[in-house]
Amino acid sequence: MKASLYFLLYVGVMRKGVIILLSLLMVVSCKGTKSDCAVDRTIECRESQIRPDIPEYVKEVTFLPLEAGDNTLLGSVDKVAFYNDLIYIADYSSRKILAYDMNGKLCFVLDRQGRGPGEYLEVKSFTVDSDNLYVLDNIGKKLLAYDPLTGEYKASREMPIVAWDVEVLSNGDLIFAFVTAGGKLSKEQPPYRLFVTDNDLNIKIQMLGYCEKEGLDAFGYGRFFSTYRDKVLFCSYGNDAYYVLDRGNGEIIETVGIDFENKASRKDKNDVSLINSFTHLGSVPIVCGDYLFCDITTKDAGGGYCLYGSNTNGFVSNPENGGRNCMLEPVCSYADSFVSVLEDRDMYDFIVSTGFQKAGEDAENALDSGSLVLLFYHMI
Repeated sequence: MKASLYFLLYVGVMRKGVIILLSLLMVVSCKGTKSDCAVDRTIECRESQIRPDIPEYVKEVTFLPLEAGDNTLLGSVDKVAFYNDLIYIADYSSRKILAYDMNGKLCFVLDRQGRGPGEYLEVKSFTVDSDNLYVLDNIGKKLLAYDPLTGEYKASREMPIVAWDVEVLSNGDLIFAFVTAGGKLSKEQPPYRLFVTDNDLNIKIQMLGYCEKEGLDAFGYGRFFSTYRDKVLFCSYGNDAYYVLDRGNGEIIETVGIDFENKASRKDKNDVSLINSFTHLGSVPIVCGDYLFCDITTKDAGGGYCLYGSNTNGFVSNPENGGRNCMLEPVCSYADSFVSVLEDRDMYDFIVSTGFQKAGEDAENALDSGSLVLLFYHMI
């Protein structure tokens, strides 16, 4: 597995610069309606049998260069969402969200840092539907709503909890994720990992409870949700299961376990020092059609990105040295495609040097100007 994942590990370092994993413990639930020891379905993963065959399941790769503007420079891409025939791209470190049309033309930039009306102190996460573009600001203790087509400020509400991620549901409710990593919150809140609220932020449902004696969750990355059609997935670093939620009401409809070859015993999961001695999920999986894309972390924080589907006969990864149709880490999915981001020319030149297909001149010019290029991996 190590050799076959070299390509994506190298690209991952190029993208992120330095990758820091906070190896804290993802624990089982003691109060939630479902726990990671009561799975509804299990997917087998034999790490020693992962094949370097991802390119075989990619029909084609298309490129979408994004228009550069006066305020479009990003440090990194933390979240991408498709809605309202627009593409929303967030960089949490620079505290801004870019909105493009489906042809890559810039529509607006949301960059309203400050303490005044309609301004925020951080972009912890964002989500969007046909009515609102929501920005989660934990420092300011509020959720702000903007017009999703123009970025104009509409309203803000005080947050009842601290949360690390948010998604809007199809009925207008919101679901928030929180993981405990020790320390003390400035304000006590119910000991749950998932909260569903109405549009006025009144808590309606609390799920996946935790107790102090169980240990800590992981707190090392910014995305705890992924979405696909009528489903929302939730997971955090260090787990060997993920939760499938109904996008209509936010309730858990399925818990899916990953049966790793080098899996932790229940006892080992409660020992923080052992987390890098067993295989686990490094982030929430992303679904596209019949495929599941996973970040799998193996012994000593190694590992890489793997694909699973009903037609893959197990998990598959990229070839060791890259090549045509090799997959960069997806940030989301859209229609029949996983979506990845080319953030700079150096990354592009590197993957092309391994045999990856060249983009058109417009995409290369966009990278030269410091803009982004989206990659759409159309699956078979």
